[in-house]
Amino acid sequence: MQTFEKLYMWDEAKKLYAYVHGVFVKKKNTDSFFQHEILRSIFLIGGTMAQGHEINLAGVNDYLREAKGFAGVCKNTAYVGMEIGYFSQEE
Repeated sequence: MQTFEKLYMWDEAKKLYAYVHGVFVKKKNTDSFFQHEILRSIFLIGGTMAQGHEINLAGVNDYLREAKGFAGVCKNTAYVGMEIGYFSQEE
């Protein structure tokens, strides 16, 4: 059986978290609420996939749907961040 660490999307969420965190550090962004919101949603994407995989493989689709919801929160927050000038679409 494959472990959650081998899941492609879990690995991508982990990389995205590190990348977005690095953007905030590089830009010295001090909006802690915004940082928390986007980083938490990214963290929960990977965490939910890992939880679903570890708890019950038969019900993993429920967890994947929940992770997709967190991805929606992340996308929404990213669009707001671009709108208010925290980062560009290229970032």
